[in-house]
Amino acid sequence: MVFSLAALVFATLFTGAALYISLVEHPARLGLDNGPLLAQWQPSYKRALPIQAGLAVLGGIAGLVAWYQMHDWQSLLGPLCQGSCPAPRDELSFSEGRDGGMSWRTRRSAVRRF
Repeated sequence: MVFSLAALVFATLFTGAALYISLVEHPARLGLDNGPLLAQWQPSYKRALPIQAGLAVLGGIAGLVAWYQMHDWQSLLGPLCQGSCPAPRDELSFSEGRDGGMSWRTRRSAVRRF
């Protein structure tokens, strides 16, 4: 029972972070010009990735342990859903001073897809 509660807490934190980024932070960022957009997005992405990945992994592990202990298919549904979320590809250059040959239009569309 403890692991199912832990899985629920981790999944809730993961979902809350994803909703905040998708509904609040990212639309505000897209209102910026190209230079400030990329300058703000790169460090934000670097900070958010380990937090969201850690929550997804911990929630998945807790859900799998809860499923193993309780033998209940609903406990397996959460880890499967979290595991099916694709990780974004690194299409943008994260090192400063490197443009990777991408135009601003390509960069903006890549940021929009994230």
